[in-house]
Amino acid sequence: MQHWQAEFLYYRACTPSPSMCVDADVEVRRRFCDAWSSGTLPVSSPAIFCRAPKPLTIEFTATMVRSLRSKCFLLVLLGAAAVVACLIIALADSKPNNTRPVVLLTGDSHTQKGTNPAESGWVALLENRYVMTTDVVTRGVPGYNTKWFVKYVAPTIEREIQKDIYSTPSLITIWLGSNDAALANGTSSTTHVPIEDYKANLKKIVSHFWMAAPTAQILLITPPHVNDTARAELSAEKNGTIDRTNAMAKEYARACVETAEEVDVPVLDLNTFFNEMPETTRNGLLQSDGLHLNALGNILVDEQLRNKIDGEFTSLEDSLGVWQFPAASHYAEKDPWTADS
Repeated sequence: MQHWQAEFLYYRACTPSPSMCVDADVEVRRRFCDAWSSGTLPVSSPAIFCRAPKPLTIEFTATMVRSLRSKCFLLVLLGAAAVVACLIIALADSKPNNTRPVVLLTGDSHTQKGTNPAESGWVALLENRYVMTTDVVTRGVPGYNTKWFVKYVAPTIEREIQKDIYSTPSLITIWLGSNDAALANGTSSTTHVPIEDYKANLKKIVSHFWMAAPTAQILLITPPHVNDTARAELSAEKNGTIDRTNAMAKEYARACVETAEEVDVPVLDLNTFFNEMPETTRNGLLQSDGLHLNALGNILVDEQLRNKIDGEFTSLEDSLGVWQFPAASHYAEKDPWTADS
C-alpha cells in the first residue's frame, strides 16, 4: 500500500466524515476526500493505522505570559527602530549637495538692489565671479531696519539653515543701518531705531546666525554715505522735512564698527571708504535718490568686498576659488572625441 493510501486509511478511521479532515496535509486531504466521495478508498483494519487522537490542551502559565509580553514588546521596539532608521536615511538622502560652499548675503535694499545686473549690482558681480564654485543666497529686504530684521527675518533664516534649505553658509554678510538712521523727526521716522538699540539688534542678529551656523564667518557692513542735496530735493517735493543726512549715516556707521569690535567679527566700513572721497565724487556714485548705489558705486562695493574676503578670510577665499566641476579643457585632454570612439 502506498504512503498516501495509508494516510487515507488513518484519516478514514479517525474521522466520521471528510469535512473533518482538518489536520491532514492539504494534498493528502484532497486525495482522501476525493477517494471517500468516489468510494475508491482502500479498506483495511482501522486499528492498524489509527489511534484515537487525544484532545490538545495548552495551559498558559504566568511565566509563559510574561515571556510572550516581553517578546511582543521587543518586536515593537525593533519595528520602531526600523522606522526611525528609514526616516534618518530618507532625510540624509534629501539634504542638499554639500560640495559647494554657500555665501549668505543679508540686509536691506542695499543687498536687494545689489542683485540687479542692469546696475552692475554688487551681488550680481559676486555671483558671476563664483558661479562655478559657490552658491550665493540673498536675503535682502527693502525698507527694513534692524528691529524688524531681528523679529521677522533672522528667525526665518535661522530655521532655513537648521532645516538644510541650503547648505550651512561659509560666509554671512549683514548690511543694515540706512533705515535705522532715518531722522526721528523726518518723513521716514517710522523706520528710525535709536543707536543703542541698533547696536543691540546687530548683536542679536549675529547671535541668531551663530546659533544656526557656528562655523560660518560673519561680516558686518556699515551703512554707506548719503547725498544730502538729493535727499533735501526729494523732501521738498513731498512737502516734508529731510529724512536722512550723511552726518547721521556716519553715526550709525561708527556704531556698526563698535559693535563688530564688541562681538569680535570683521567689518567692512563702506561709510568711511566713500566719505574719504570728495563730495562730488562720492555723490556721483549714488542714484538720483541720494541713497542707493548706482552702477559705479556697486562696482566699488564689489571690489571692497572682494578685498575684505581676501584679507580677512584667506582660507574661505581658497575654498571659494575651487571649481565644483573641472574645466572642459581637462576632459578635452583626458576624454577627447576620436574617430574610433
